[in-house]
Amino acid sequence: MNHKYIALTIGPIIDSLLTARKTRELWAASYTFSYLMREITEVLEKEGTIILPSTDKIGDKNKHGAGLYPDRIILQTEKSLDDIKHIVKETIAAFITKVTKHIEKKAYPKNEEKIKMPNSFINKGIENYFLQFFKLYAVEKTFNLAKDKDKNIIFKMYSLLDTLELQDRIMPTEAIVDENRNSPYFQSSPKRIFWNKVNRSFLFTDGFVEKKRFDSLPEIATRELRNIDETHYDRIVGEEIEQYQGGDETAKKEDQAESKFVAEIKKQFAEKFKARHKYVAIVHADGDNVSKIIGTVGKLSENLNGDTNKGILKFSKVLLDYARESTEKIVDFGGAPVYMGGDDMLFFAPLTDNKSDKLKTILDLAKDLDDLFVNYFTPYIDEIKTKNKHLQKEGKKEIPIPSMSYGIAITYYKYPLYEARNQSFGLMEHVKNNVKEKNAINVTLLKHSGQNLSFLLKKKQGEVYRLANELINKKIDDSDFLNSFTYKLSTFQTILANIAHDKNRLEHFFKNYFNENYEQNQAFFKKLADLILEMSKESKKTNQKELEQEYFELLYGILRFIHFVRADDKDF
Repeated sequence: MNHKYIALTIGPIIDSLLTARKTRELWAASYTFSYLMREITEVLEKEGTIILPSTDKIGDKNKHGAGLYPDRIILQTEKSLDDIKHIVKETIAAFITKVTKHIEKKAYPKNEEKIKMPNSFINKGIENYFLQFFKLYAVEKTFNLAKDKDKNIIFKMYSLLDTLELQDRIMPTEAIVDENRNSPYFQSSPKRIFWNKVNRSFLFTDGFVEKKRFDSLPEIATRELRNIDETHYDRIVGEEIEQYQGGDETAKKEDQAESKFVAEIKKQFAEKFKARHKYVAIVHADGDNVSKIIGTVGKLSENLNGDTNKGILKFSKVLLDYARESTEKIVDFGGAPVYMGGDDMLFFAPLTDNKSDKLKTILDLAKDLDDLFVNYFTPYIDEIKTKNKHLQKEGKKEIPIPSMSYGIAITYYKYPLYEARNQSFGLMEHVKNNVKEKNAINVTLLKHSGQNLSFLLKKKQGEVYRLANELINKKIDDSDFLNSFTYKLSTFQTILANIAHDKNRLEHFFKNYFNENYEQNQAFFKKLADLILEMSKESKKTNQKELEQEYFELLYGILRFIHFVRADDKDF
């Protein structure tokens, strides 16, 4: 018996994200493709069985703007490839019509009038541009149940799509909207105009229930201050941000408005305004070794008759449910999700959240997402662990356990967005390609002064990871001492290396050398001693007699991070 599958994707996604200069542009570029894939999925449901992505609750309203739908669809169908491509192209064309109408009407109120786009732009042929811009890639493959029952549908179909995409990397020529340098549309293509003016568009109202626009970087950076005084915070947002974002103003005026917003927020909240409130985190997260799960659930024999309780259908629903709840976690922290495609995430977030008694940091958010991951994927993880017990007995290589890795770039709110996004992605890719067991959090803080601090937390080192988080969250009587303390500590590296294995000696060392700060910060120093002791144990696992250099770098990175998230604005 034969089973035919069609896989398809649209692009160019990555190239589109690279051009974003504002948060709303990055969101719009990403959500454009997620929206289209959802629309296509809904239409193709009538043509066969969608096995990826999940169609569960596909009609539910998205209230946080997170793009939940991945860039690939796998469909089991009797329809021809040409028929499916025709249906998909019609769906894309309908989307383009909506985009064109929004651009031409440009329905943004200003003095109770509609702003009109210049005729020179309309005459460029917006629809033709987008028809060239969106690329559809589709392949088909027929599997025979008798011969191919153990073949992996996802791996095979994805491989065929990858080959097809590599054959066509030509981007459409960027149409120039207006040659007038004073025009807000100077040297912009139709897609960039749409993404820049996305607020209040059909795309935006599809993504959000209550919001009218996507938050700017300084709004995200200062989010926790709104928890202190919502009324005054919202007043300043209205006066300084809302009138400029997505309107007919130039980028320069919008940047000036954001700077004034930060100045007014600082004046309003006085000593509660900290150095961290001028910085924002851009986070890329991706699942590690999730292909090991796909290797089992993707077999043809596991995906017959549309059984939603097994195979890819069950797994794709788990991915979607995890993405939805992760979105809630990020928003509750004060973040702004961009793309939440199951185990693949991109979002903005403030450095800290003050809604609870304990100050939570971006690292706590990563841990919350990790805990959710384990909760949703436990059945698959347990199955791998069971297999590993047998492999261990047989002396064979064990299957890596699925986990999550993160690239967190923390940058000044004026730092170029595209560079910050690239930095975040690069940090995540470093973990994926250079950390043996992956499952890590790679953090870089790029200060406005040009200095930076970095550290890599390997979650596989459970106790080191746990104690590092506890140290970061530990209450400190006076954070000012941390800067000089960290500097002094670096001069005692040889001593620390020799006493790292002895907690009593570590505590005596801190008490004797830092006695002026020790008494009021005893809990902090004790936790620091615990962390160094655990680092020493990890060093011994690799037959090192002394504390390895990587642990000193991690220690200094953590201490500098602790100082930064607590520092007053005057210190930076």
